[in-house]
Amino acid sequence: MEIVEHLANPKDVAAAGGERPPESRGSVWADIKYAGRLIKQYFAADPWVGSGLLVLKLGLAAAASYAMVSVQTDMASVTTALAEKNASVVPVLLTSAILVFGAVLLAGIVGDWTRFTLRIRMRTNLTEGLLGKWLAYDRYYYLDRKGNVGFPEQRIQEDASDFVEQVLGLGPALITGLRPVH
Repeated sequence: MEIVEHLANPKDVAAAGGERPPESRGSVWADIKYAGRLIKQYFAADPWVGSGLLVLKLGLAAAASYAMVSVQTDMASVTTALAEKNASVVPVLLTSAILVFGAVLLAGIVGDWTRFTLRIRMRTNLTEGLLGKWLAYDRYYYLDRKGNVGFPEQRIQEDASDFVEQVLGLGPALITGLRPVH
């Protein structure tokens, strides 16, 4: 307990005594607000590139979602044309579907590159900030001696990485869920 008492800031003593950071108030809405502050912190530190990558990622997700609906519509039209024995429209519809599918594949490749780039940039920024907060005021020595927390700086980095993955997965999922169905 002497290590906890050695900490200078009373908030740090409380944080070191438990597993929850002082920013986490224990309610879902407080945690959502804290997540929003972390995202805002990143975009304040990297406004142009970070915002551009995020807009590109969300735009590609929206375009791919719309395009896949178009491919499904074309394939339904192929099925209808075959059922009606109208084979003359099938090559045009299949060509259209293949071209759109190719564009979706290309958008997926660019989207993956965008996601990985944004993930690295976000994780680097958030990890530095979180490590700075958590390891200030000799917390490292407390966490290291606590015993059941192995390599706290790596756990913080992994938590930041998991948070970034969740944030980057949520945006495209919301866009996909909000698209109109034809």
